[in-house]
Amino acid sequence: MDIIRRHIPSLRSSMAIPAILLLCTAALSGCRDARQDETSSEAIKVRVLEAGKTPVRSAKSYVGTARASKSVVLTAPFPAKVVAIEVSEGQKVRGGQLLARLESENVESTLAAAEATLLQAQDAYDRLSSVKESGSVAQVKVVEVETALTKAESMAAVARKAKSDCEIRAAYDGTVGSIYVAASEDVEAISPLVQIVDTDSLEIVIPVPETEIASMRIGSRAELTVPALDNAEVEAVLVRKGVVASEIAHNYDCVLRPVTPLEGLLPGMAGKVRFFSEDSEGEIVIPASAVRTDSEGRFVWSVDEGGKVSKTRVTVGGFASDGVVISSGLSGSERIVTDGASKVSTGMKVEIIG
Repeated sequence: MDIIRRHIPSLRSSMAIPAILLLCTAALSGCRDARQDETSSEAIKVRVLEAGKTPVRSAKSYVGTARASKSVVLTAPFPAKVVAIEVSEGQKVRGGQLLARLESENVESTLAAAEATLLQAQDAYDRLSSVKESGSVAQVKVVEVETALTKAESMAAVARKAKSDCEIRAAYDGTVGSIYVAASEDVEAISPLVQIVDTDSLEIVIPVPETEIASMRIGSRAELTVPALDNAEVEAVLVRKGVVASEIAHNYDCVLRPVTPLEGLLPGMAGKVRFFSEDSEGEIVIPASAVRTDSEGRFVWSVDEGGKVSKTRVTVGGFASDGVVISSGLSGSERIVTDGASKVSTGMKVEIIG
């Protein structure tokens, strides 16, 4: 019994040590839990944007080509030989200026015959006039001679006009665009000779898809940018709207004219045309960084009155100058997390700063 009593205190001591360790562990765990609770209750600081509708300026862009508003190709009036070309491509010309000279044996012979016939008719008329007052000439003869003279005058006028047409002259002030023939070359009737373009009144032609032609309005203003002229910009106005679509692309040609002349612009140069429009009702626009993506699609973090965040599903409808347009999902009264969106999760309490 004494032996048992002597060992009881040591047994009690050995049993007390695990108990003490258990109590210490619980105490430490409680401290950690307290610190974790304190940490978890600390709100994440975020910046928010109150969603609201604002006017959005959108643009439709097209690629156009410059062309002369007036252009004419002068052709040979009849078969002839090109005697000389008096101008060169790119040369400025005045209306009526000589461009080329033609020669036609048929024209020359016709003119000579017409002049001879006219001379004979005029001589007959002059001789008749000296005696018809005496009444010795029948009236029928008088009418015959007068008719012959009139006919001869008409034939001579036509022949002189043909001779005059051998000189090809500019129809109006402009620039020589193309020369299609060379001196000593034989040409047929209506063969192209020289093209004259009016470079002082250039216009821009843009192809507009059939799905967008209805939105085009005569008088609409646009911004024209020409890369070949160091991206020079000028305002242009829509002056003509196509009514017949191209067979392959189903585009309609629409024509714009610069409001002020653009120095250096030449036919054939490409330009970017942008029509701007502003939505009077406005759209909800938020920073692109505020839009998040998960397996179910796009969403934003919205903050309620209690400072807790939740996912709000949204649909992005396009881009604006200062963000993205939200076409659905927001009513315009939400507070959207814009800074700190990557740090929050559903139900988390946040502190709004800024």
